[in-house]
Amino acid sequence: MAALGARMAAEDAMGGGLPEKVRLKAEGRGSGDGAEVLGELRRRLGTGGLFGGGSLMVVAGAGRLGRTKDLRANLTDTLVNMAPGNGVVLVDQRARRPNLKGMRPDGPGEL
Repeated sequence: MAALGARMAAEDAMGGGLPEKVRLKAEGRGSGDGAEVLGELRRRLGTGGLFGGGSLMVVAGAGRLGRTKDLRANLTDTLVNMAPGNGVVLVDQRARRPNLKGMRPDGPGEL
């Protein structure tokens, strides 16, 4: 995160400095939480930094932002219309572990 923020600041032609780091969480089972997170993401990314280096948004649970067709369309629109000087990191950690035995059933060794 720090390296990405420093790189954004180094590439900033306006010389605005380090971006503001904001963390968001897409939680819950319904699409309402995803819509709220997308609204906040759109609000912050739609404008560039006035006196600083923009925003670096980190969204945890980003897989929830693609649950419905409307959420996917809104996420795409938000990313396409992002103002210069801003950045987004989408993180999705699955609770379930992958089925490694199913991927390599005849392989040597033990999983």
